[in-house]
Amino acid sequence: MYEEKRAEMEAVLDSIVPPPDMTPEEQRDFCTARKIVVTYTTVINKTINKGWVCNYCGCRHNNPSECAEPWHGGTWITVDVSEVIEETKLETLNRNGRNS
Repeated sequence: MYEEKRAEMEAVLDSIVPPPDMTPEEQRDFCTARKIVVTYTTVINKTINKGWVCNYCGCRHNNPSECAEPWHGGTWITVDVSEVIEETKLETLNRNGRNS
C-alpha cells in the first residue's frame, strides 16, 4: 500500500515539473500558470461519389468507364458526409491572463 501511494505521489510531482525544452521564462511561468482544458471542434464536409447512372440504359456503374456507351452521358450519385473531429488540449494561462 505504501509503494502504491509513493508511486502515485511521484507521478503527481513529475507532472508539475516543467519540461526541460522550455525557455527559462516559460519555466518560471509554468508553476504559476493556470491550466485549462480547451476542446476544439472541426467539421469537415465531404462529397463522396457512390456511383454513376448512365443515360444509355439507366444502369448504375461505379464510374463512366464501366458503361458500354459512356458518351451518351449520365449523372453522378453523390452523398454529402460531415465528419466531426473533437480535439482536447491542455492550455495554460500565465499571470497576465494570456495563452502561452
